[in-house]
Amino acid sequence: MTTLLGGDAGLLLIDLMRIGALSGMRIEEMCQLLASDCRGGVFNVRAGKTENARRTVPIHSSLVKIVERRMAGKKDSEYLFHELPPVPKSRETRSDPAAKQFTRYRRTMKVDERPNDKAKSNVDFHSFRRWFIRKARDAKLAGAVGFDEWTITWVVGHTDSDRAKSLDLSQHGYAGQDPEKAKRALVEAVKLPC
Repeated sequence: MTTLLGGDAGLLLIDLMRIGALSGMRIEEMCQLLASDCRGGVFNVRAGKTENARRTVPIHSSLVKIVERRMAGKKDSEYLFHELPPVPKSRETRSDPAAKQFTRYRRTMKVDERPNDKAKSNVDFHSFRRWFIRKARDAKLAGAVGFDEWTITWVVGHTDSDRAKSLDLSQHGYAGQDPEKAKRALVEAVKLPC
């Protein structure tokens, strides 16, 4: 993480990596954000991989300046990550160019984990999401307050798992979604290493 965040990745990747690491959002969710989705101190994820992907994610205090810079002078209908080209018919997602740029960048930084001679590296852009979840869990285990384990699922937009359905029903189906205050406490508990 320190190597990737400390290198000369260019502004697009630097911003995407930091937002990914401090929000737990998927790369496509970030690349789909419009200026109107970044108001009121939250990212409003309108669509995603699953039904639960629609959610609000508090904007971490370390990201406020990045978001303000990216929103300066933009209309509500403009993308936060305006540098990405329009999606041609040959691909489905807006994030593809950024994901490919990240792969080239991490290779130049020699961040390429391949245990047992795997064909693909364990490190991809989704690693920022996994890192965020791990750091949120570690913060909770270390005594962070104001959120619980279930808040993580709301912030990252995870779906119900078969083994947790009954617990999920009691915790969220009946109790409802965690309040923004709990989600903000969770997001702020995660800190970058550099």
